[in-house]
Amino acid sequence: ECPKCYALTQKQCGCGRKMMTSKCYVEYPCCGDLCKKPLLCGLHNCNKACHGGPCEDSSAEQEKSCGNPCNAGKLYCDHQCTAPCHPNQNCPQGACDSNVTITCPCGNITEQAKCLRGGSNTAYNNDNYIRLECTDDCAMKLRRRQLAVAFGRAEDGSDIVPNYSIFLTNAAASSPKFVARVEDQLQHLIKSDEANIRFPPMNSFYRNVIHQLTEHYKLESVSYDHEPYRNVVVTKNLRSTIPNVTL
Repeated sequence: ECPKCYALTQKQCGCGRKMMTSKCYVEYPCCGDLCKKPLLCGLHNCNKACHGGPCEDSSAEQEKSCGNPCNAGKLYCDHQCTAPCHPNQNCPQGACDSNVTITCPCGNITEQAKCLRGGSNTAYNNDNYIRLECTDDCAMKLRRRQLAVAFGRAEDGSDIVPNYSIFLTNAAASSPKFVARVEDQLQHLIKSDEANIRFPPMNSFYRNVIHQLTEHYKLESVSYDHEPYRNVVVTKNLRSTIPNVTL
């Protein structure tokens, strides 16, 4: 038997869509794409990686099931038929068991449930997946929305500007670099996985700046030790958030 030829040559890949530089002894080089050659069922394409030779085994027949999921679009919903390939046959009838998100009429409450369209209960076919009842929480949310519209405010309060004290605004004017550094550290604490941050010892003026700033970030601050080593430890909680407008 002759040894393998390792000379480089141009060959058509197994799926036939590209010319590849390959070693001579490789009969069908792989281009890395999916084969996508039509299968004998007439509905699907080969989903194997690029290869040479037949895509199916010798038992495959023309216009017979290839065994892949049908994936045809369903009549009453946007989901696909999950039954095995069935050439020349209608998709099985029955309620769709795909997962969907159902809501209450106002959209405040959502749950995961089965689609159920196409089944014996035709009421599901045109319900827009609105299948839950509104609660008192929905009524409160609607009331907040109406008040926000009436007063020209954002419903979630995102347009509320923090009311910084005169002490803090004066501190920002006299020590802008210090205030900016503190706010950077507070924002980093909220965004990170850290639970708290300890500031180095400092005088009462700067400690007071930190204490007042943490209130706007909904953080907790406590001073420890005696002068001149008194320092501030800031701790994060579930309510902690970065203000819409920083100092």
